[in-house]
Amino acid sequence: PRTFLFFSVLPAARPESLAGESDINACEEPPEFEAMELIGVPKTYYEVGEEVNYRCKKGYFYVPPLATYTFCEKNHSWFPVTDTPCFRNTCPYIKDPANGQAMLANGTLAWGFQIHYSCHPGFYLIGEPIAHCELKGEEALWSSKPATCERILCPPPPKIENGRHTFSDVEVFHYLEAVTYSCDPAPGPDEYSVVGESTLYCAGPQKWSSDAPECKVVKCPFPVVTNGKQISGFAKKYSYKATVMFECDKGFYLNGSDTIFCGGNSTWKPSMPTCLKGTKFAFFPSCFCFVLDFISLTLNIKFCCDCVDFFRVLSMLCILHGHVNFSCSVFLFIIGGLQQLFGVN
Repeated sequence: PRTFLFFSVLPAARPESLAGESDINACEEPPEFEAMELIGVPKTYYEVGEEVNYRCKKGYFYVPPLATYTFCEKNHSWFPVTDTPCFRNTCPYIKDPANGQAMLANGTLAWGFQIHYSCHPGFYLIGEPIAHCELKGEEALWSSKPATCERILCPPPPKIENGRHTFSDVEVFHYLEAVTYSCDPAPGPDEYSVVGESTLYCAGPQKWSSDAPECKVVKCPFPVVTNGKQISGFAKKYSYKATVMFECDKGFYLNGSDTIFCGGNSTWKPSMPTCLKGTKFAFFPSCFCFVLDFISLTLNIKFCCDCVDFFRVLSMLCILHGHVNFSCSVFLFIIGGLQQLFGVN
């Protein structure tokens, strides 16, 4: 019998089914990391078992023995790997300055972090209080030179006319060292007063705690209030910081402060009060103001009352609403007839 032979020629390319199956069995691009990068050019897919290697990025260094490679597993995922072996480059170590401290803000010298400088009491900082560890090329360097601490010193405090200060023979004062000013005897019947701070201390480099005081005669006029009387602080003459108190006679109320003192310019501070006839309204006019402002805002009436105490908040809202402002005293004549009814003193 005759025998026939059949030949078939297979194509050189992979069948579609095999190519698809290969893609299904492949891993996608390997993971990316902050501190390390892939060695070589990444591919679109990787075969099972195929391995890729990483290296630490610029500014990082490798610390063994952890692995920096991974491979495509049979479950089509990459074998777990992290960039933990790669550490940031560190700036040079900085020791504490003399009479101060250098503190790492985050407990590390790595780039991207800070160091803070401070000085012990009695010393002040020269230089930047905060330095940043910065990456310059592949090297980590500090943004500024290390700060130093210098002792706080003050020159002698100013001399004053008609007075003097303690420790006048000292040329240099250390931190918190103090002097006290006093006045010389006055040539006339009235004594000099120390007007201002009598005690100064060295508060900072070349800086005293306040300006030097003055020595001068301070004499306030005799305190008299019409329809009232002085109840404390009696004296033949009133010099600097002398304090007196007043009260009004029956049927009068005090307009101003009941306590005043003799100021450095020979005037009473605050100004001398006056006693006005009648009864002083304190709460009721403000309450009346409150009602008027509430009505004004509710009904959108274009006026508001200028209240003088904690009701002022509503008064300010009234003004911000665009209403016309006027003093609450305008309404005192309306409620004047209610004095006896409310009996408010």
